[in-house]
Amino acid sequence: METEFVNEYISRLVANLHDLTSKNVLLETRLAMAEKVIANFQVELKQTQTELEKLQAKPKKPASDAV
Repeated sequence: METEFVNEYISRLVANLHDLTSKNVLLETRLAMAEKVIANFQVELKQTQTELEKLQAKPKKPASDAV
């Protein structure tokens, strides 16, 4: 009886280990993808800030006289 218990216990441990390992890999994959998206957003933000600074630095043209 004790041997069966130990075998069942080990079997459940192995199953839980497999499940947790799979979940860990899944979460690491999602994290890596999220980090890539964030990096792309940061690049886009920097580009937008640079464009905004350029637009703000340009001298404004005087309004032309209406006919």
